[in-house]
Amino acid sequence: MFNPKQKLIRQVVSSDGLDDRMLLSKFEHQFSEFKKMYNKAYDTEEENEHRFGVFMSNLLKARRHKKLDPTATHGVTKFFDLTPSEFHVPFLMTEKLQRPKLPNSIYNAPILSTNDLPRQVDWRNRSAVTSVKDQGHCKASWAFSAVGIMEAVHYQRSFDLVDLSAQQILDCDSNAGSHGELLVGYDANRNWTIKNSWGTNWGEEGYYRLCKGYIT
Repeated sequence: MFNPKQKLIRQVVSSDGLDDRMLLSKFEHQFSEFKKMYNKAYDTEEENEHRFGVFMSNLLKARRHKKLDPTATHGVTKFFDLTPSEFHVPFLMTEKLQRPKLPNSIYNAPILSTNDLPRQVDWRNRSAVTSVKDQGHCKASWAFSAVGIMEAVHYQRSFDLVDLSAQQILDCDSNAGSHGELLVGYDANRNWTIKNSWGTNWGEEGYYRLCKGYIT
């Protein structure tokens, strides 16, 4: 499901054995491909150099993560020229939010049996998942995931897939924020398949996989 254009820069950790000069050249090439792919342009040479430094830092971070889990595939995304602080606040909404008080009854849900589950499930293959959206800077992952759940419930009851509007929910909300994604299935290798709302040019055409049992 990876964008074919990502082939040159998809795997960011294959630079073992290169000296510093060759590694820098490799990073410069990847940065050039990154700017072309995501139509990135910077106002000054100083800004370009700064973003290249951030890009290299994120590549090296991905390389360290790859060593922690060699089975994972790490790719360059459209956010690779952002520092952690630049990314977290606009896209993850990590500033302190006033969270609503939830009733204790939500923690008393029954534990359902997991016996006889299919080896893998992908609701996208059943035409039960609408297209990936791009929330931009609106800080509203929760709205897109809530709409995705409503779309799924409607589909299960009517077998009619309707693309609902997250904007209508946002228009009625005065406290935007909070994290939210949509689980659409799991594969045979113990990976959850998760739909995000950062557009199809992020992750695996807007989706990513997370190993079952891992907490992020």
